Amino acid sequence: MTTDKTTSNPIEDVYPLSPLQQGMLFHSLLHEDSGVYLMQDRYRIGGAIDEGAFLESWRQVVALHPSLRASFQWKTQKQPVQVIHREVKVPLDTLDLRGLAPHEQEARIRGVLEDEQKIGFNLSKPPLIRFRLVRLADESYEFIRSFHHILMDAWCISLVTVDFLKVYEALCNDRTPQIKSPRPFRDYIQWLQRQDAGKAEQFWRGQLRGLNAPTPLTVDNGVSRDRYTDAVLVADQLIHLSEDETQALATFCRHRRITPNTFFQGVWSLLLSRYSGQRDVVFGVTVAGRPAELTGVAEMIGLFINTLPLRVSVDPQATLGDWLSALQGLNVEMRDYEHTPLTDIQGWSDFPRGETLFDSILVFENAPIDEQILDGGFEFSLDGMDHSVHTHYGLTVVILPGEQLGIRV
Repeated sequence: MTTDKTTSNPIEDVYPLSPLQQGMLFHSLLHEDSGVYLMQDRYRIGGAIDEGAFLESWRQVVALHPSLRASFQWKTQKQPVQVIHREVKVPLDTLDLRGLAPHEQEARIRGVLEDEQKIGFNLSKPPLIRFRLVRLADESYEFIRSFHHILMDAWCISLVTVDFLKVYEALCNDRTPQIKSPRPFRDYIQWLQRQDAGKAEQFWRGQLRGLNAPTPLTVDNGVSRDRYTDAVLVADQLIHLSEDETQALATFCRHRRITPNTFFQGVWSLLLSRYSGQRDVVFGVTVAGRPAELTGVAEMIGLFINTLPLRVSVDPQATLGDWLSALQGLNVEMRDYEHTPLTDIQGWSDFPRGETLFDSILVFENAPIDEQILDGGFEFSLDGMDHSVHTHYGLTVVILPGEQLGIRV
């Protein structure tokens, strides 16, 4: 096979980072060995697995999506860049735990994942993704996909998983896989560069005028903010509402014409106000960040999300309905400026340079899950899913929609 000069170049593309990619790069380098922004997705799989086809399927998916072949360079650049490599070696580790009791299997898996949190990824060396296939019984597996969040957001997980399942099914049936290449993430970066920074500055200056310190988490008992990302201090607490409570919440939101996201923003605002003793509170919210005007954006793979400050005035005299409606309106207004880098917003505020705008973030996990995954219409079934990631903020609250709504703190 002959190769020309173009294909012999190991670098396919180079372009800047999105706003949140810049922030993740900074905090990942600042808090090395903390596991910050390392995503670990766990799936239970029922059925027999062809391990060769399993690995080849992931190879093809990684080859399809440039964002999964990215590394990040910052030492020799004025501004950090992401480098897209033409080819990367896709690692698949296999682990056979069939001889162990279920609790021993879980302990081994947790040990592997905790070690991975400490080691993390070298962001300058691709790939920043790895796969593990753990055999629990003859026809029972756990699949673990680990990657640095800088590559892609939760919206992409379903898209990438469906691509994998389609390729795997085709390979197992001796067919050529038919998966489409979506619009590249580079196009979104170019869209970002065309946006009007002046209008964004005017909006965010108005939003934060008069504030110069984050709303304190007064239940901290003196824990220093710069120690939040130490691995020993990071833990998850997960609770679920009952189906009846979840239905009641949905009915409440429908009657008041607000989204569940706005509802929980209201809850968090009230909680912060009570704890801090302040009527004017600010916390971080994570937005999807996919501009509707960019054709094909819903299928693109990359990190589109952004974390922004939400300032809420808690007025004891206001009626609940009016207050929540105003909060919903603010969310709509923010959409035109949700692409703004957090560092720019901080620079336009009255906060001292380097001071964080908020100590807690609220994430409403509205990433779509493809019905094909839920219906189990593939070679094997995904019987259970768990997604975990830790941010560098003091407190992260993740709302998980479903028949029984979940809240992960």
